[in-house]
Amino acid sequence: MKIFGNKWSEVREESEGLSYSMELQVVREGYDRKTEWFQPRVAVLPNGRLLLTAVKTALWGSDIFEGMWQSISWDFGRSWSEFRHIKVFNVRMLPDGCKEAATVETGKLHKPTEKVLYFGS
Repeated sequence: MKIFGNKWSEVREESEGLSYSMELQVVREGYDRKTEWFQPRVAVLPNGRLLLTAVKTALWGSDIFEGMWQSISWDFGRSWSEFRHIKVFNVRMLPDGCKEAATVETGKLHKPTEKVLYFGS
């Protein structure tokens, strides 16, 4: 999975008084012709922490999602924890036999509570 732009460009932004830049970094490999990591998102947290979320998808059909996973960096993205499954976003079986899954969630720090809120579908 490649995130943070591409190798020919570097993006610099200011967000709420903080200056940061983004660059190409392979955080996890995962394409094995059966599954892939999909829709990576990064939430910027205080003290150099970053929270990466991604969805694992099966490639044998259309929209076969296998739940959301997360990885945390404590050093501004220089290193990352192993991916961990986020159980609250597990695929669920509905009463009618259909499956329901979170697919495109973006985390954002909610400063008053110091919690990450997820927005998406």
